[in-house]
Amino acid sequence: MDDPLKTCPICNEPCDVEFNTLGKKGCARIKDSSQRRQNRTVQPTVGQRVHIECRRDYTNDNNIEKDLRQQNRDTDKTELGERSTRSKQHRFDFASCCFFCGTRVNLSKTRGPDEAYRVRTLSLQTEILKKCDERNDEWADIVKGKLEFARDLHAADAVYHITCNCNFRALGLSIPKRYNDKPGAYALTNAPSRSVGRPPDTEKLEAFEKTAEYLINHDDEQITIGELVQKMQEFSGGVGYTTKWMKKKLLERFDEKIIIANILGKSNVVTFRTTAKSILHDFYSSPKTNDDESEKLKLVKAAAALIKNEIKAASATTNKEYPTSEDISSGAYNLDFVPQSLQLFLRLIFSEKDADIKIASVGQAIVQAARPRVVIAPLQIGLGVQMHHHFGSRYLIDVLNAMGFSSSYTEVQRFEANAAVSQSTDIPGCAKNVILQYVADNVDHNSCTLDGYNSFHGMGMIATTTPGTRRTTPIPIGWMSPPKIQKKREQLTSCISSQRQFTLGTLHTGN
Repeated sequence: MDDPLKTCPICNEPCDVEFNTLGKKGCARIKDSSQRRQNRTVQPTVGQRVHIECRRDYTNDNNIEKDLRQQNRDTDKTELGERSTRSKQHRFDFASCCFFCGTRVNLSKTRGPDEAYRVRTLSLQTEILKKCDERNDEWADIVKGKLEFARDLHAADAVYHITCNCNFRALGLSIPKRYNDKPGAYALTNAPSRSVGRPPDTEKLEAFEKTAEYLINHDDEQITIGELVQKMQEFSGGVGYTTKWMKKKLLERFDEKIIIANILGKSNVVTFRTTAKSILHDFYSSPKTNDDESEKLKLVKAAAALIKNEIKAASATTNKEYPTSEDISSGAYNLDFVPQSLQLFLRLIFSEKDADIKIASVGQAIVQAARPRVVIAPLQIGLGVQMHHHFGSRYLIDVLNAMGFSSSYTEVQRFEANAAVSQSTDIPGCAKNVILQYVADNVDHNSCTLDGYNSFHGMGMIATTTPGTRRTTPIPIGWMSPPKIQKKREQLTSCISSQRQFTLGTLHTGN
């Protein structure tokens, strides 16, 4: 048998957690509330436990007045009796009962499963009516009848449970079980049974399938997981997967047909991987025709698919750095950049015996055209940088890029920015026995303009050492923002000042 001192006098339930021990003042307050409520059954004793929430709700003045008003309404109805008309029998109190489930609402419950609110917006009624048409079931008919009777939920001070609202908006769910046995609950004859686990979101599934179709149709582009998430949000109207979940769903959808890797400074780039076996299988399994021209074109398409598949497999492992000047000058390096199948194809086409340079040049142009956003071909970026260095003409680079012989002007600018920022602040070969000299020159472009703007005044500076040294600094592939360039400039200026002090001190010591 439970200890009476450990049983809450208000709800008659054991007090194991979140309770207070009553003193004289606490007992007097609860007894006073009982008298006001005209309830003689609640008689606490000193030292008895009481739930904190029960004590707060039971002694709250607003709750006492509300319960007394409700008791008076019930008493009046009992004494006067009710007419047996349909309007009286089905009178619904929107101010105290949830219009979703029909049970009484306790507005003091601001947290937990019984959390409830009053209708605060005019648009809620319109949204619920639309959801009634979508559900088109027994529960929707009952709720729709209530809303059409009220006309204006906001003016009627209507209340509702949060869980009821969520269940009603989610198709396939019914009234929460915790309200089914309470007085006033709607009796549904065809309540849907909830299956185990989370129900599938058909809207998201449809948007994901459209996203997967978009990925298939745009395989030649450099598409990242983040871009696919944004594309899915466009298809679904703002609702989509997270980056982590999108990556998992893509691997489930395509299995080993895709590769997700970091390419050219971009993370989580999705690339399709087609095996030569599947291409040959599709070629041999296709129906044969008696038309030699059609069979020839099919053979050419199969060969092109095999070459492109090898290009895609090679571009998925692109380096994170630009090729060095030694690499661009090396014939073997440029040939190795071209896949073996494409090299063989070009050697069979070219009539020259020693056509390595042309094979490398045309082959890299084909690779660049096949994967324009993924690959940076050595000869392409080398030619663009060289033309920009000698002529400084954007028009020339744009023409060469349009013909497929050079990288774009934007890529050339990105290379130069990365090259300027990636240089270390350390001067190679600078030691006590080395002479360090700075050489600087200014440049002025005083354009004739009406307002005097758009002129340029700058200065370039280099550091020379004797004896000289030679080194090659790898240039990373990335996007240099103006704040990064400014920070690098400040570091370089500070380094130059310290190096000048070091050199002057060395010369003074030598003298």
